[in-house]
Amino acid sequence: MIINWLKNKDVVISYPNYIRDNIHIDKLTKNYIKMIHSKSKKIDYFPSGYCSTNEAFIIALKKRFEKHFNKKVNLNFIYNLKHIQPTTRINSKKIKKKIVIKENLKSYFNYYQKLINKF
Repeated sequence: MIINWLKNKDVVISYPNYIRDNIHIDKLTKNYIKMIHSKSKKIDYFPSGYCSTNEAFIIALKKRFEKHFNKKVNLNFIYNLKHIQPTTRINSKKIKKKIVIKENLKSYFNYYQKLINKF
């Protein structure tokens, strides 16, 4: 998706209603380090980030991308495909309708920019 936006190509999201829990790598790392150093006998860990539909998360990511690169990008959703992935959350009922990504995505975006520049 990011590569297509950097190449000024349209992005089509086939399953906007899928529920996903997008967690920033730094938060995931901190949770796993905490778990590794814990003396807890707990077996299940559910670190969480932005639990939402693909559509809600991608719209938030698009806003951050456009602000970072100071450019508008195209995004289209297909709503009528049959879903075989979850459209409900299994380990919790908390699903955000609107997402505002708080993490600094500069290094993330720069990584893809450098990747594009290599080719």
